[in-house]
Order: sequence, then structure tokens, then C-alpha cells
Amino acid sequence: MLLGIPAFAQVPPKRFEVRTDLVMIDAVVTDRQGHPVPGLGRDDFFVFEEGVPQEITAFEAVDRAGFPGAGTSSDNEPAPRPGAPPKAPIFVVYVDDAEMTRTQWARVEGAGRALADALGQTAARVWLISPRQGIDAAGHWPTDREALLGLLAPRAPRGLPGWVGNARFREMAAVDVLEELLGGLPEEPGRKVLLLISPGLRYGGAIEPGLPLGPLSTRPGEESDRASYQRLLRASQRAAVVLYHLDSTGLRSPFGPALGDERELERSALSEGLAAGTGGFSVRNANELRRDIVRIVEESLTHYTLGYSPPPGAGPGSFRHVKVEVRRPGLSIRARSGYFVGWPATTR
Repeated sequence: MLLGIPAFAQVPPKRFEVRTDLVMIDAVVTDRQGHPVPGLGRDDFFVFEEGVPQEITAFEAVDRAGFPGAGTSSDNEPAPRPGAPPKAPIFVVYVDDAEMTRTQWARVEGAGRALADALGQTAARVWLISPRQGIDAAGHWPTDREALLGLLAPRAPRGLPGWVGNARFREMAAVDVLEELLGGLPEEPGRKVLLLISPGLRYGGAIEPGLPLGPLSTRPGEESDRASYQRLLRASQRAAVVLYHLDSTGLRSPFGPALGDERELERSALSEGLAAGTGGFSVRNANELRRDIVRIVEESLTHYTLGYSPPPGAGPGSFRHVKVEVRRPGLSIRARSGYFVGWPATTR
């Protein structure tokens, strides 16, 4: 369990009354090289819910690519006054470290350094969690830069829990901690990013957020993969979080799954599905994460928020599929796959 909720996650939620009945979707637009594209307007986007076009009634473009400068523009809010601080993004780094080796921890340290370099002097809030290492710390960037990075110094693995070696127990523990972590984040405007550094959370079937809850197995004491996925997807929606999965195991063998591990190909299906469902992405089979960390920071500082009125008739708790498209050729767009009707983060 988490040791505590950081101060920035304990403030009362801030809401915009003009948006209380809107579905809000964050979207990242990239060019062919994968770089975020600023400067687009409301008319450059299409939004579809269950295949039906929706009118975009709220629009916000965030362009903070020029470190350390920042700025926003919005059709529904006054532009920030010159010199006014931007809405600082939140970066949560969760290290699923139950079975982590010294080599894998060195990869975590490298990811932390890459995040520091990518942020530079940009104002942000950073939360580091590594349960086995006893790390649960939050701070304001860049003021607390050295204190936070000091927590990621090279270290030997700590005493192992009795269940290490059982991937299922590790995954169940990670799901519980992630759900609590997401519940501790503030409901307020601004980009919230969860970096999940983990061997992966497996899933025994096809990822489909619209499926009803129900067990995929009857093993006593175990929650189904489907239920775990929906728990985390709902929690991510409530917190309006974009999740990115970074595989901590690094470069894998090019010859396929290890002998005796018939589920190797499934071991990241749940975490990868969460990343795709929240508008993030996954990085696997890579020893060097710097380029991907830089990409995550860049698109967290240059993105768009689109709002529309949800069509009537959907039952509470049902999942509604949403698709966002961009008009201009040669551009790609990424956004969350939909929302659960009636959950708080559906609107804001």
C-alpha cells in the first residue's frame, strides 16, 4: 500500500461550471516523425461516439513545447495573463519493483535522469513510488529536483517478499497499489501522466473495455484479468490520467518466449491495453528509454482537450467508445478509447 498521499493530491477538486455536462477528451497530434504538432484549432478535429459525429463545444490547445516557456489558449477560458504560471502537469512514476534486479533498477535510474533532462526547468509536480524500495515521495519540479533524483540512486535489491517468483501475486499487488494511487490524484485541469515501469501486467484474453465484468477463471482468491482491467480503466478515467507502460525487463530474446513461460507473449497485455485505452503508449524490448521519455514529456506539454455533450440514452456504467480524428493529412492522433457513463471524470 502507499505510504501517503502527497500534498498536491489533497487539495479540493477544481471544476469549471461551464463544462459540467461535457465529455472531455485529451488528444495528442503527431507528425510522421512522432513529434507533437502545435497550432491546430477546433475545426481541425472530428469526434465520434459509437460512430456518430459529435459537435465539439469546448476546445483547449496547450503548447508548452518551448522549454521552459509555457502558454495555453482556450475557447472557453480567458487566456492566461502574461507571466501567469501555466497549469503544471503531474508526472507519477510507479516502479513495479517486486522482482527487479540491480540491472533493471539501473534502467529505472536512467529513466529518472531522462525525465529530469526532458523537463528541464519546466514547472511540474512529480510523484515517485517504488514499494519494495520504500520510496513514496512527491515534490515540485524543478525546486525538488535533486531530492527526487537522489531517491533513484543505484541500489541493491531489498529484502524480497515471500511471494516473489509468483508473477500472478506480483500483478495482483500492483493492481491494488495502482488503483489506490490513481484515487489519490487531484481532480483538476492539467495533464496527469502515469509512467508504469514494470515487467507488465498480463491478460488472458482480448482487451475490450466494453465487456461486462466477469471472471475469466475460477481460481480461488484471484480476481479476473477482466475485472482488474476495468478497475484500473475506471480509476484512470476518474483521475483523467494518461498511462504509459515502460517495460523494465529491457531487450528480450529475438527467439521468442523463454522456455517454460508459455504466457510470455501475454505478460504485458493488460498494461499495454491500459496505455492504449487512456491515450498513452507502451515501450517494450528496449534497454534505452531516454528517447521514449523525451517523447512522453513533449506530448504532455503539447496537446489538445476537446469537449462535447454526451448523447442521451446510455445506461449508467456502460462503456461508450470514442474516436477522435484530425483533418490534416500526414498527422496521427492518439486519445483515450472512450468513457464509462456516470463516472466523475467523464465530465469536468
